[in-house]
Amino acid sequence: MDRLDHIARFAAEAEAASDLETLRNALIEHLKRLGLAWFAYEADIPADNAVHKIVINNYPADWIDHYVGENYGPDDAVLIHSGSQVRPFVWSDAIGETQMTNRQRRLFREAREADLCSGGVIPLHGPGKIRGTFAVASQLDDEVFAKLFGLRRYELQLLANYFHSHIVDGKIVGMPLHTVKPSLRERQVLTHIALGRARGEIATAMKIQESTVKDHIKRATATLRAKNKTHAAVLAYAMGLIQL
Repeated sequence: MDRLDHIARFAAEAEAASDLETLRNALIEHLKRLGLAWFAYEADIPADNAVHKIVINNYPADWIDHYVGENYGPDDAVLIHSGSQVRPFVWSDAIGETQMTNRQRRLFREAREADLCSGGVIPLHGPGKIRGTFAVASQLDDEVFAKLFGLRRYELQLLANYFHSHIVDGKIVGMPLHTVKPSLRERQVLTHIALGRARGEIATAMKIQESTVKDHIKRATATLRAKNKTHAAVLAYAMGLIQL
């Protein structure tokens, strides 16, 4: 079988996908064919004087909660490096010990402890000012992974770009990207969450019932397609929807 046959199949499956979960699952299956278990996709989409962020991945849930809870995103050396690159690279290219802060070293140490031992990135640019990152991760050591990534990077580039194109056109996500915005009250709740306040404290501060706070959190999390309330608060801050 030609190495690119499965890329053509993914392109057809992506075109036929009517929802995000179908597209995501198709991608996961094709990555498995390449010997890769995990992926993380992020895209920053300028609209309405703000930057809307889309995050899709299948990383272990415990790691996602930890990463978001620690607010590692702004310090992630891989994401920072990706912003200035146009060609695929492996994580080790971005994490030279002399260049990283203690916090960045801690991030990668903890990632290894979560079995995310190595990885590679496909930087994504366009259309227009849209910027994205498509990362894959593995339990392999750096040297073994680098060889695998070198063999598969062209296939990964095609998969990443097909996936990216079907996300940024807004059809799969399910709504025009500029309309993804929690209500004023939901944003107020997210601000309190970002400041570390519990539901009861938020209810007292906003003079509403705790059950109403819970409803606001649920709707805001769904609107932002976040993993949990902490993730929703981080996304809202990154998108300029709340200020601390």
